[in-house]
Amino acid sequence: MARAWSTAYERFPPHGVDAVLDASGRGEIPDSIELAGGPTRVLSLVAFDAADTGIQVHMAEPGAGGPQALGDILALIEAGRLQMPIAGTYPLDESAAALAVSRSGHLSGKLVVLPA
Repeated sequence: MARAWSTAYERFPPHGVDAVLDASGRGEIPDSIELAGGPTRVLSLVAFDAADTGIQVHMAEPGAGGPQALGDILALIEAGRLQMPIAGTYPLDESAAALAVSRSGHLSGKLVVLPA
């Protein structure tokens, strides 16, 4: 397992993870499959070239079902069934710094840019 995953994995509950959602497309698919316990438990929003690994790849028209999907995701978060770790928050006038951190590829959560 890649070093980034092994470090992060130590913070997961004792039962492990139910599934992996890949939104970065930075080559973590093999590690995601291992972490999830199989390719059918991995969904990627961006790794279209990894469909041959057996993972699920989300393909839809831009904006198609977006509002419904967002509502579903928010409901899961509110029910405590989906956790979204926050790696950092930035005021809007520091969005360039947030982008630089994002591009570094060494995040342990999402970056949030706060409105002014």
